[in-house]
Amino acid sequence: MNLFAGLELLIVLVGHLAIWCTVYNQLHATAWPRPSRKLLEKIIYALILAIALVLIRQTWTASLDSGMLAAYRWLCIVAAITVTVRWIYRRITARVPSRLIEHRCVPHNFRRDFEQPPLHGIQARLLNLFPGNEVFKPVIEYKTIALRGLPRESNELRIVQLSDLHFTGKVGIEYFQRIVALCNEANPDLVLLTGDIVDKAHCLDWLENTLGQVQAKLGRFYVLGNHDRRVKDTGGLRRAIEATGFEPLNGRWHKLAIPGGCLWLCGNELPWFRGAESLPVDPPSDLDASRILVAHTPDQFRWAQARNIDLMLAGHCHGGQIRLPLIGPIVTPSRHGVRFSSGEFEIGQLTMLVSRGISADDPIRLNCPPELTVIELRARGENCQTG
Repeated sequence: MNLFAGLELLIVLVGHLAIWCTVYNQLHATAWPRPSRKLLEKIIYALILAIALVLIRQTWTASLDSGMLAAYRWLCIVAAITVTVRWIYRRITARVPSRLIEHRCVPHNFRRDFEQPPLHGIQARLLNLFPGNEVFKPVIEYKTIALRGLPRESNELRIVQLSDLHFTGKVGIEYFQRIVALCNEANPDLVLLTGDIVDKAHCLDWLENTLGQVQAKLGRFYVLGNHDRRVKDTGGLRRAIEATGFEPLNGRWHKLAIPGGCLWLCGNELPWFRGAESLPVDPPSDLDASRILVAHTPDQFRWAQARNIDLMLAGHCHGGQIRLPLIGPIVTPSRHGVRFSSGEFEIGQLTMLVSRGISADDPIRLNCPPELTVIELRARGENCQTG
C-alpha cells in the first residue's frame, strides 16, 4: 500500500465513521422504543466494523472494488470533506452569545472525598480504570445572562440547572448528595431539572435523600427525559419526584412572582412524552415578561422560538461524554449532531444553554467533565462587565 492509497484510505475511514455516527445520532434523537434502538445500535456497530475491515483489506491488497464498494468509497470521501468543512466553518464563525455577560468555571474533585469511588458493578469499576476518566470531577459553570423583560428589581436572580442525573445504581448515591450540597451552596432562587433523572426503578428510594434536600427560595421545577421512560410506572416516578417538592412543567405555562414583576416558565418533554405540542404560543397574561423554557433536548429550540422563549435550558447530549483532542465530540444524541452538544448558543432572540449533565448511563467522561450550571440573570441593558 503506497502513501497515496494510505491517505485515501484514511479519508474514506473518516467519512465512513462520520456516516454511521450521523445515523447513530439521529437514532437516539427519536422516541423509538428502547429495545428497537438497542437492536439497531448493535447492527450499526457491526456495520462500522465489518465495512471498515472490507475497506482496509481492499486497499491493502490493491484489489479492485466492486461497483457498490466503489460508490460507497466516494460517498465516504464526500462525507469526510463535508464534516471537515463544517468543523472548520463552525470554529471560524463561533461567537460568544451577546447576552452572555460573564462565564467562569470552578472545578471540583470528589475523588478525594471518597476512600473508594462509589461505583457498583463490574462495568463501572472497569471504566473507572480508564486513564483520564472525569466522572467524579464536576465543574460548576457560572453564567450571567442578560434577559429581556426581567424587572431590574430581580437583577441577580439565581437559577441552578440540574441535568441528566441518571440514577442507575452504577454511581453511588454519595456522589449525588455532594452535587446537591454544591447546589445548595449556590443559594439558588430557582432550581430547574432538565430530565433523565431515574433510569432504574430501584433508585426511586434515592429521591428523598437527593432531590428532597435541594433548596430554592422561589421554587423547584422539572421535566422528564428519554431515560426516565425506563421506569415503567411513569406516573409513579412523577409522583415520587413531586413528593420531594419539585413541580412539573411539561406542557404548561407557570407564572412565577419575582421582585418587581413576574416571569413565565414552561416545560417540554418532546419527543418522548406528549403535552408540550399543544401548549399555547403565548402565556395567558403579562406577554412582555421574560420566558424560560425547561426542556430535555436542545432539538426543541424551534419549538422555543415559536413561543418567543428568551432562555432555554436543556441537557440530554452530555457534551458527547468523550471529546477527542482538537476534534471534540463525535457522538451526540441529537438531530443536529454535535452542533449543540453543550455550551451557550444564540439563535435569533433565543439564548440556549446546554448542560453536559451530572452523570450518564455509562460512567465514563473524557475531556468532558460533569456540569452543574449556576445562572445569574440580569435585566437586559444593565451595564455589566464581561468576564
